Amino acid sequence: RIGNYAFFACISLEKINLSENCADIGEYAFARCLSLKEFSIPNMVTQIKDSTFSGCRSLERVSINSKITLIGRQAFYGCVLLENLVLPDSITRIEEMAFYWCNSLTNIFVPNSVKYMGYGVFQNCSDLEKVLFGNGITRIEDFTFYYCRALTMVLLPEKITEIGWAAFFRCDSLEHIW
Repeated sequence: RIGNYAFFACISLEKINLSENCADIGEYAFARCLSLKEFSIPNMVTQIKDSTFSGCRSLERVSINSKITLIGRQAFYGCVLLENLVLPDSITRIEEMAFYWCNSLTNIFVPNSVKYMGYGVFQNCSDLEKVLFGNGITRIEDFTFYYCRALTMVLLPEKITEIGWAAFFRCDSLEHIW
């Protein structure tokens, strides 16, 4: 187990190899590790908790295992270099502002398994261009794509019943919503 705040603000930490026997990573465990570039979530971990990688501004790659069911609040907040993120089919919840200010994300597929996404999940993702949703969610929460100025295309599930306040505010490049 990696406890809450275990490596908080270890600003020179670039890489860490955790044992596959690690079953839990606490909140803020790697937050503000400014030099961390890549991370592989061990196979026994089932949740990426609140603010686990918040402020890891050098983080480029995260390998998310196929047992993760939850991405917590602000889990990747401010990971400005994070790109090519693959969300596995095991995820059912993505909490508030999970990917806020992840400027390098360009394309994302939200799998069918995701039943809930909190507000502002992709807020201020300035390079996000395309988002494809599976059929799991029924609501786009407030601020979901707020200030995603490069967003050109969004494929929504047919069962969407509500789009929240300012969900697409200042999406200046948005051309297609299907």
